[in-house]
Amino acid sequence: MFHVIGNKTKNFILHQLANQIGYFHRMMAISALGWLIVHFQYIEESNKNVVLILIFLLIFIMINALAIFRRRHHNTFENIHRYFGYISVVLLIVYYFQQNLQLNLNLNEILLKPHFFLLIGIVLMLVSPWLGVKKVYPKLVHVGPHVVGISIPGEPTFGTYSRITLSNGYYHPFGDSMINFNDMKNRTLYMTPAGDRTSKIIGAANENKFLLEKCTIKKNRHKGFMYHHALYDNILIVVTGGGIAPIIPCLVLNKKTRINVLWIGRSQTKEFTSKLLTKLKNKIKNQEINLHILDTTEKDLNKFKNRHYMALALEAYTHYKPEAVFVMSNQKFTIDLVSGFRENNIKAYGATFDS
Repeated sequence: MFHVIGNKTKNFILHQLANQIGYFHRMMAISALGWLIVHFQYIEESNKNVVLILIFLLIFIMINALAIFRRRHHNTFENIHRYFGYISVVLLIVYYFQQNLQLNLNLNEILLKPHFFLLIGIVLMLVSPWLGVKKVYPKLVHVGPHVVGISIPGEPTFGTYSRITLSNGYYHPFGDSMINFNDMKNRTLYMTPAGDRTSKIIGAANENKFLLEKCTIKKNRHKGFMYHHALYDNILIVVTGGGIAPIIPCLVLNKKTRINVLWIGRSQTKEFTSKLLTKLKNKIKNQEINLHILDTTEKDLNKFKNRHYMALALEAYTHYKPEAVFVMSNQKFTIDLVSGFRENNIKAYGATFDS
């Protein structure tokens, strides 16, 4: 969706429609559950057990996908969503053949019904994530107290993210970034302690151990909300902490947009090193970029709260008069700041945090 819409227009409404595609996924699940409940009333008694199990499985999956559970127990949510989803599809296939065999249809008739082609489509969607993947051997290229960077093959691009497997074999998205600004053959993925697995990788790296010497990566990269920034002539980016990682390619590679950055974080020069930040500043010094680094450990800022930084962001908007604002931060700050801008009829982009 981002590939189609993001390339064509700077229409803010269409961008938000693409960004909220997760709601379509939810409505499909709700409609499927409703259809099964209604369908249950009209089927033969011999088929009701399978459909009843399907109904309970869908309800269980949907309950576990609620934000209150998903965000607290994300690993469990992933397991339930994946494996119970697989079981549901198997039961659906069993039910399809069971129902049609009771109608005394031969195999040829069963396989030529439109419903069978729909089943094929569902199965293809299940296996598609495993198509077009490859093994890569990352290199550890950056180690900070709470940030590590790994280098993998592939040209760096802005506004995109790569999906790689960590220790559990599940794919996790990381924004594409850079560390060597002259290297167009490799991209860098920066990790912050967002969960158990990334925390272990970062902790081990600070003890001179690398736990990600081999992983699987999806060949096709996806475009996130930051991809839209290149459609505008003048923007403001408000970013906190390690969120600067996917912003770096926007600064280095996009030379058409005037970019104003408000980077709020703790000890940026320690996490990303003074050397890297100096290289970045030298690389972008001839572009229309204003980079403001606010270290919250400094005496003048260590008593600031979120509301103070939100006020600073609004002040920056007033000063730079951008066409749109992009927020790359944690969930609460992103939602609060994006909502504040939109309430003032300002185009504001931010992550949806919809796993």
